[in-house]
Amino acid sequence: VDVDGESVSPVLDVRPYADDAGEYVVFADQDAGRRSGTLAADHVLGIGAASISLARAVIRRPVQRALDLGTGCGVQALHLGAHCAEVVATDTNERALALAAATARASGQSWDLRRGSLFAPVAGERFDLIVSNPPFVIGSGSQDYIYRDSGVRADGLCAQLIAEVPAHLNPGGIATVLANWVVTDRDDWAARPRQWLEHTGLDAWVVQRELADPVSYVSLWLADAGESPARSAQRGREWLEFFDAAGIVAVGMGVLTVRRPVDGRVRFQIVEEITGAGEEVTGAEAQAFFDRQDFLAAHTDGDLLAMSLATMPVILDEQSLPGDTGWQCISSVVRRPG
Repeated sequence: VDVDGESVSPVLDVRPYADDAGEYVVFADQDAGRRSGTLAADHVLGIGAASISLARAVIRRPVQRALDLGTGCGVQALHLGAHCAEVVATDTNERALALAAATARASGQSWDLRRGSLFAPVAGERFDLIVSNPPFVIGSGSQDYIYRDSGVRADGLCAQLIAEVPAHLNPGGIATVLANWVVTDRDDWAARPRQWLEHTGLDAWVVQRELADPVSYVSLWLADAGESPARSAQRGREWLEFFDAAGIVAVGMGVLTVRRPVDGRVRFQIVEEITGAGEEVTGAEAQAFFDRQDFLAAHTDGDLLAMSLATMPVILDEQSLPGDTGWQCISSVVRRPG
């Protein structure tokens, strides 16, 4: 609590949280919508849309060692605790580590919490699974709020994170990372994640969930901090001026699922856009995607031609308009339920 004379007000958000594996308690700071004034620089974000989407995207297979890089209040570590024998969680924010420790204790879990940036706290160590919801917000390199601003210009932090992942994955190990990337040509929005992956030696599936124009992107994050209208207006102008000077015409937002091949041979690096509601990446879909790619890599064209293949359950939706000779089909969409 915060004590001001005889006035006492809550400063923490303590809420129940659950998944298929258990029930937990999560400690975080109250967001801007539940308190007055600007957020503190060391504000610890609670359970949000990004953290939930990342938790859903992680492949939930039992493994020995897992790393939650940039743990914040500890949401990802909670999920990891259900299927990982050992969980290491890191953050640069000392307050985040304190609240993550409270989350772990209140939820009956124990994690190895370490302070530091990127992979510095786990130098020389390898893991079977790495998850990260890093401070991916694209800006000029200032660090006003630790939870979102990396202090690195543009998307440099995400680029560095992906470059360093291979050295910390065991053979066959998987990393799932939320990221934002700069787009300088809307017709080639995939250029930046392809560049990140080029020399990593990783199999990869990258899914862009949204492509945001600069004004929409900046407006989203300005509303997040609870700053005064005058300060928000000034920051917005400076932010958009940076985008313009850097030639950034849009920001890609999505999830990267990467794997270190057991034999060291890269089989695929696929970057695609899937933006439909209800079509978010899930761990089960990611695992199925990797399994299909492995199947294709293990069989020749001749093998495939000799097989009897069956389609999964799909639905064909058609739209038609009346014409001189009856109904004329103008649109056909095949979709897979669920």
